[in-house]
Amino acid sequence: MEIVLVKKNLTRTDIASCLAYPTGNLWAFQMVQGQNAISFNARDPTGRVWEFKLCTRNHGRHKKPVIRGDWLDYVREKGLTVDDFIILTMVEDAENGVSYNIRVQPNVELAMNPKRKKRRSALFSFPILETQLDQVLLFLKKMVKHLRLWIFECREPSEDAFKLGLAAAGILVLAHVIANLLGGCACICSQEDLQRASPHRQLSVACFLFSWIILAAGLSMLGIGTLSNNKSRTSCGFTHHHFFSFGGILCFVHGLFCVAYYVSATAAVSEEKHGSHA
Repeated sequence: MEIVLVKKNLTRTDIASCLAYPTGNLWAFQMVQGQNAISFNARDPTGRVWEFKLCTRNHGRHKKPVIRGDWLDYVREKGLTVDDFIILTMVEDAENGVSYNIRVQPNVELAMNPKRKKRRSALFSFPILETQLDQVLLFLKKMVKHLRLWIFECREPSEDAFKLGLAAAGILVLAHVIANLLGGCACICSQEDLQRASPHRQLSVACFLFSWIILAAGLSMLGIGTLSNNKSRTSCGFTHHHFFSFGGILCFVHGLFCVAYYVSATAAVSEEKHGSHA
């Protein structure tokens, strides 16, 4: 007996992130108490098996189940677009047990609108143009995937994001240490010393202080984002706060202040040497 679990037109969120799953059909997957994710395999009409993962929220009244795992790979492989019709079914067999099948139907609106279909087919009437466009689209999809990994939080823990977060924090600390070693110590003990100092020395002190403040803020952002992607967690926990995004911006700003500190400190030292010789 075949039971339909998902039968819907795809939305932009389904295409870009994950497939929304009906809460009323959660009975089809037996999750143990405290579990909020379960993996299952689904076969497409070509015979290829896809490994999907059904995930739910681990807090709040609404579980909001979604399908992840190989879903985005399936979207790219099949070239799915908004309003394509997806069907996920469960087959119960006395001999083989429970199995799942997934198939997609083309955009019904496009099929029912010959003029729109004609315009689209005219664009792809040249094989060379079609091949080039496919390559460009594939490149853009890969770029977006990497940008999302670098800039935005994942919706479930990612080992790659965890490693990149650690690497970014380490590079930030290393850059700060190198800048301080090259720029030297910007030590001014009193306000009078600051007022008597040259403009280059005052600028270097200001950049020195700002670099330390931005270092603390940047490490905090990267640390929270990295810990939220620890594989021992069941969810990121900070999905909508974009800590990696803010941490990356602060790393860039920190680099600007470090460069300004090095340049101004070097100019101040050179100016003080010339003044002492005079």
